[in-house]
Amino acid sequence: MKKMVYSILLLAVIFASLLLSACAGVDASVLDTAECMGKGTWGAGIAYTMGIRVPEWIEIDPEDIYDSNSATFLRYAEIEYGVADDIDAKLRFGIGADSNSAKLLLKKQIDKHDTQSTAIVLGGAYASANSDVWEPVEHYGQKIDYTLYSAEAQFLLTQELSPEYDATIAVRGNFHTLQEKTEGMDLVKKEFYHAGLRANIKRSHRGFYGIFEVGVEAPLSVDGWHQVYPWTGIKVSWDFKKKR
Repeated sequence: MKKMVYSILLLAVIFASLLLSACAGVDASVLDTAECMGKGTWGAGIAYTMGIRVPEWIEIDPEDIYDSNSATFLRYAEIEYGVADDIDAKLRFGIGADSNSAKLLLKKQIDKHDTQSTAIVLGGAYASANSDVWEPVEHYGQKIDYTLYSAEAQFLLTQELSPEYDATIAVRGNFHTLQEKTEGMDLVKKEFYHAGLRANIKRSHRGFYGIFEVGVEAPLSVDGWHQVYPWTGIKVSWDFKKKR
């Protein structure tokens, strides 16, 4: 009974938070480990992380990326499910007045040896926004509607530090196709890609867990890039059926 009350309260917090959020960016976090939940286990959580403002990211000045407006704050919900003992499915999504996004990720554990494990993650995403959310470098007051399709891949290496703590290093990358529809003009398509490194610490306690993550992200499709973004994020979640 107590677990059900906690579950209902957590879901209420997640969806109330989403109603106040503006998911105006591309999620480029990992916030996960190579460990799987176990078949039949499912959970939900909420994450706060850096994200990418797409039009500015595409037009980024490689000489000094820190002067650009290409990174933003993101808040999104996450639902995950253990499809098999070594496969997890995860849905991340955000709902806003002028933007929406959803990402589906599938994680397959490759190997587990004593306290160390590895996994690969593949996924796809969809996002939509307008020029009130993703303001391009120059739009001359014209209304622009954006649609973004994405593919993502990750490789995770996790070391169990204790029964309650896990440390993870991850390599990740994204490829995107952005469609821009400006009033009175033809549809324009642009492609871009980026990749990065992440390190995170997971703390678990009786089904609840939190993950704190840091790392770097590089705009690889920008000509002449030689700098990277520092990256950070945090997630809190609850496994509703903790496998024993």
